Amino acid sequence: MVFGRPNMQQEVSKMRKMFLSVILLVMCIFLFFGCSKSGAPSCTGKDVKKLVISISTDELKNQLARIYNLHMNMGKYYKDPGEALASFLTMTYDDLKKLKDANNKNEEAVKVLDKAIADIDQDLANMHLDNIRINDVNDKIKKCDCSSDLIASNGNKIPITYTGQFNDKGELYVEVFGLKK
Repeated sequence: MVFGRPNMQQEVSKMRKMFLSVILLVMCIFLFFGCSKSGAPSCTGKDVKKLVISISTDELKNQLARIYNLHMNMGKYYKDPGEALASFLTMTYDDLKKLKDANNKNEEAVKVLDKAIADIDQDLANMHLDNIRINDVNDKIKKCDCSSDLIASNGNKIPITYTGQFNDKGELYVEVFGLKK
């Protein structure tokens, strides 16, 4: 052995021990987190909440579009009377925007439709969930059942229930209930 230089065999032994320690640590971490994680999504999980808000926003936009259609007699902006009559029951938010585009030369129609679209967007901006409650978790079928209050930016509160479940491909599937009155 040369003075000041460690034995190569000792150095290899130290590296081997360090490598095995790291492997053991990684295995323990996977074992701990893998075993403690539920098979079902969480009611308060970021992705679950994001989908609940998205589904709720889309449904409420469509409901508000039908209300505006009824109260503001938007049927008069349709060229076909049959289409106008059907719109009272089936109007969606996207239909409202299409109706505006179809009437772009009618200043009154554009003004009315712009206001309706702006009001809907403002009412539903910054929606969030509050008072989230876990009703049930079933790890076997990877499903959670939840209740919450859906809060709109105007302060309106809607009590809802929702489920989150992983499908056979491992993708998150969310259903929301209580939006239609």
